[in-house]
Amino acid sequence: MESREFSPEYWSRVWEHIPLPQEVHPGDIPEIHRILISMLPTGGRSFIEIGCAPGKWMAYFARQFGYSVSGLDYIEGACVKTRENLDRLSIDAQVHHADFFDFTSHPYDVVFSAGFIEHFEQPKAVVARLARLCHPEGGFIITMIPSLEGLNRWISKTFRPRVAAGHFPIVLPELISLHEACGLRTLYANHIGGLHILPPIQKNRFAKAHPGMSFLLNLPFRVWNRAVTATTAATGLYPHTGLVTRSILYIGQTGGGER
Repeated sequence: MESREFSPEYWSRVWEHIPLPQEVHPGDIPEIHRILISMLPTGGRSFIEIGCAPGKWMAYFARQFGYSVSGLDYIEGACVKTRENLDRLSIDAQVHHADFFDFTSHPYDVVFSAGFIEHFEQPKAVVARLARLCHPEGGFIITMIPSLEGLNRWISKTFRPRVAAGHFPIVLPELISLHEACGLRTLYANHIGGLHILPPIQKNRFAKAHPGMSFLLNLPFRVWNRAVTATTAATGLYPHTGLVTRSILYIGQTGGGER
């Protein structure tokens, strides 16, 4: 990646100061949890998260699905924090420190990534590598990326261009075609997260220099997002639009179906 914001040194600083423990709970992600529970088998499956720090999703899949969890990250400090986090949560896991493209292993039943493939200029090669790590018959690939289109893409490019430069936009049809080109059968693919608006004054120089002012400027957006989250969780009604949304979720399966 060309952006200095996403260099190994950047990620090392991020994970060095992250507070622990961290864990994803079903109540944090009611829409995603409902989708995953309806699509995935439980118990006795091997799972790996690519770009795993700090391990909060590994904890979620271990507790909610009973999977044997592993993680992979190329930053040594990120692996250290992930192991520490999972130890605090009493989650038995393997954490591998390796480059994604050099990593070799047995195939996994479930291969998961969140906020990973959009950092690469050639996502086709990344998805192909994910597919090679997945069991060829009845394995699952779950890919979640930020929605880099519509209003939120404009906000990111306008107010935090260095961060935007480290992401290569992938729209929903492209995400589907990337996976299906690798032999995946699409089980679910859609925008998720409701009408979420990205707070603009963050991850830029102004926010770093004026944290108090940035908090006040972002407050209306945070209030809106919390209200949307509470309303959608209470009603179970989740708008699916790329114009204003948080993420895109893809779930695909290899081969002819479940083993």
